[in-house]
This record gives sequence, structure tokens and C-alpha cells, in this order.
Amino acid sequence: MLQCFCKLLFVTILLQIFDGFIHGLIYAQIFLELSLEITSSTNTVAQSFTFGWVLKNILVLSLCIKGCEEFYIAIVEAERCCVMNLGSNRHPDLKKLYKNVIRTNRSKFTKMSACGVITIDATLPLRLSDQLAIYIVVLLQFAFH
Repeated sequence: MLQCFCKLLFVTILLQIFDGFIHGLIYAQIFLELSLEITSSTNTVAQSFTFGWVLKNILVLSLCIKGCEEFYIAIVEAERCCVMNLGSNRHPDLKKLYKNVIRTNRSKFTKMSACGVITIDATLPLRLSDQLAIYIVVLLQFAFH
């Protein structure tokens, strides 16, 4: 049940990433076409809504990434606590537990990825904005060619 939920969650995050990326390109194209026309109050309102939707997509994605980063920090903190307690604790069962936690964390833990396509970490917004900027430059080249 938990594995099914995790796969569904990662598919949802992947779709949110692609949705934000594709809509960012579409909004950039709309913004470009509206900018090339004669400026009016309607264009300004449309451009404001376009910018607002891009910000909304960035915010939703940032909230997902923030949750994943907090999870990564908790995992690192748990391993650090186990390492600290391993040397100070004399009880053999607790030492075994700490060693198992450390060993499992080092061998099994990997950063989450959206269906193996994109790693979900703090660098994801930078990578997405980099790719978005590249494609927007291409759109600008076609618009002003």
C-alpha cells in the first residue's frame, strides 16, 4: 500500500514538474505575442495573469521540494544522532540498532526521484529555470527573426 502511494506521489510530482515547465513555455509565448501587439489595458491584464500563473506553478513545485529537502535533512540528522550515540552508549542492543540504522541509511538511501526521470532536491528549481530560459531564448529568436 505504501509503495503504491509513493509511486502515485512521484508520478504526481513528475506531472507537476512537466506541467509547470510546459505552461511556463506557453505563458512565455503568450507574453511574447501580447508584447508584440499594440499595448492596451487588456494586454497588461493578460500579461499580469500569465505572470501570476507562472508564479503559482513555481510556488507549488517549491512546496513539494521543500518537503523533500526537510525529509533529507531528517535522514541525515537521524544518521548523525546514531553515530553520536554509538560511541556513548554501552548497551549492546542499542549499539546494534544504531549500526543497523547507519548501515541501512548508507546502503539503501537515495534522493527521491520522480519516476527515475528527475531527482527531487533543492537544485531542481535551478535546473528547471535553466532549461526554461534556454527554451525562452529559442522562442525569442523565432519571434524576432
